[in-house]
Amino acid sequence: MLYRRMPIGIEAPEGFSYENIDCNLSESSFTDQKLGDLGIDLNDLLLLYGDHKGKPELRELIAQEWLRLLSPNKNRH
Repeated sequence: MLYRRMPIGIEAPEGFSYENIDCNLSESSFTDQKLGDLGIDLNDLLLLYGDHKGKPELRELIAQEWLRLLSPNKNRH
């Protein structure tokens, strides 16, 4: 599956580089925070390095459906 970014995503701060932004008006909910300011213990928090392209099982289902829709006999049941 080919993913094409929308124009708003291309102009997003993470794509433009935060160093080039003086005032990020797109992040208006709250200012930058430190994890320590949250007052919670994160010592047992597991930082998972998982599949960043989505859940593999869901990607497989989508690919199967796509192939089924593209098949010449259009078997749709």
